Amino acid sequence: MNWRKWLILLTFCVSALILLPLVNTSAHEGGPHVRFVHLSLDLPAIDVYVNGQLVVKALKYKDVTEYLSLEGEDQDFAFVPAGGKLADALTEKPVSLTFAASEGRFFTVIAIGSPKDKTFELLKLPADRGGETTGTAEPHDDDHDEDATPAATQPKP
Repeated sequence: MNWRKWLILLTFCVSALILLPLVNTSAHEGGPHVRFVHLSLDLPAIDVYVNGQLVVKALKYKDVTEYLSLEGEDQDFAFVPAGGKLADALTEKPVSLTFAASEGRFFTVIAIGSPKDKTFELLKLPADRGGETTGTAEPHDDDHDEDATPAATQPKP
């Protein structure tokens, strides 16, 4: 190869190395990364809706999802028996949680309690601080979404 071909190849490689971090970091800026845990013993598998959109299918007791990227600080959550519709949500009002940047970027939302005795709630745990907040949920009128992410399971000890 002559020196011009080497220069073009070198320029291409350097450009790729400079632009690669921009491509990876620009995919999700400004919103939280949230994973869900099902710890409500008397509930069967549940579907998780965020802002009226199905994001997790059939989350079973003790299951933990992968982190999901959400846009914006304010989110409304609804938990529905697996395969149900938002009208079948476990609580009357949406669980409204705020994910402030000052709390970090990674959070765990845990479903605990029982809808039977009205103790069902969500705990929001920032990954780097350990604080928590709670709320309640309200159903939406959207249909069940076939494109939602299935729940990932936590390995059993």
